[in-house]
Parts: sequence; structure tokens; C-alpha cells
Amino acid sequence: MSAKRLDIQGVRAWAVIAVVIFHFFPSLLPWGYLGVDVFFVLSGFLISLVLERKTCCAATYLDFYFKRFKRIFPLALMITLINAYVISRNEEAKLVKRGLRSALYALFFATNYNVRDEGEDYFEAVR
Repeated sequence: MSAKRLDIQGVRAWAVIAVVIFHFFPSLLPWGYLGVDVFFVLSGFLISLVLERKTCCAATYLDFYFKRFKRIFPLALMITLINAYVISRNEEAKLVKRGLRSALYALFFATNYNVRDEGEDYFEAVR
């Protein structure tokens, strides 16, 4: 069996496209945000396939997740820091405070808690 599942990768690509369309044209694809769910379900499936092929010892699983973290975190950190810099250049203090708080949550992969704490309605754009 091939290491890459091109069929699943294709569905994941369509899910990403749906999310991008939703962000730029919400009325064109009002349920495009569901692409995030599709993407993560399929990603979880692919990760389980990779882990299934590995030996079942704790060190192997830790190594797997450490490699994923090393690959994802530097880019996430860079993007978060760039966004924090751009936000800090804003002249409206309330937006700066809110944006920097959001960046802090992002560094810990906890942005959903920020949305909850701010009392925002995540689905407001589709209502």
C-alpha cells in the first residue's frame, strides 16, 4: 500500500478550499466552515494509520508527536508573532489589547478558550 492516500488528501484539499471560500465569501458557501471538521476527522484517520504501523511502545508514540510538534510549532510561532506585531501597530488600544491576548492564546493552541472568554459568537457570520 502506498504511504500517501491521495484519495483522502484530495478530500482534505476540498475541505480547505471550502473554508477559504467561506472566509472570503460567506454568503457563497455558508456552511464552508464544516470543512474544518472534515479536515480534522480525515487528519485523525491518517494519523491513526501512521501510528498503527509503528510498534506499540510509549517511546514511539512520544517520538511521533514530538516530530509533529517540531514541524508545526515553529511556523505557528512565526505567524503568531508576525500577527502580534501587525496588531501592535494599531492605534486603537482596545484592539491592541484584544489582539495581543488572542496571540497569547494562539501560542498555547487555545484560541477557542479566547473566543469563549471574549463572549464572541463564533457562528455570527452564518446567521
